[in-house]
Amino acid sequence: MDNNENNKNKIILKYIDISRFFVKDRVIQLSGLAIALLTLIVTIAPDEVRNCIGLGENQENRSSDSEPDKPKISYAPFEYTINEHRSLFLQDAQTSLSVVFQNIEGEDFVSLHIFPAGGKSSVRAVLRGYTEELKSSTGVFNVQVLDIDGDNKKVLVQVSRTSQN
Repeated sequence: MDNNENNKNKIILKYIDISRFFVKDRVIQLSGLAIALLTLIVTIAPDEVRNCIGLGENQENRSSDSEPDKPKISYAPFEYTINEHRSLFLQDAQTSLSVVFQNIEGEDFVSLHIFPAGGKSSVRAVLRGYTEELKSSTGVFNVQVLDIDGDNKKVLVQVSRTSQN
């Protein structure tokens, strides 16, 4: 009988191990399901539902002067090198820039041509650093001449968005 009882104990231990595995697996599945459900609620449920179950945004942390519908946007400036007689098209600004190196009575300067799509073009004579505000159909930008390389006929400009239309 000891052998029979020993076999029963082994079977019971195996059953316990198997049930622990399935219980542990079931707990993991249910946890994952709960996390997925909460994520879905936070993502698509109306504010009233989220607030009711304690998943809404804390109204005290909201700044009263910020507009909740408009995200705060920071505009990083971009630098571009413009080669003489080669137009540079700025996709975000829907504008073309070009430069022409000139010399009048021994004075070297650059003519900066700005052509906004659907807007009024302009030409500026630039001796050194220069900044101009550019209004286009996509927003307002600053175009700043950072460096003029007369030997290689290149101009380094920085373009940054100041506002959006």
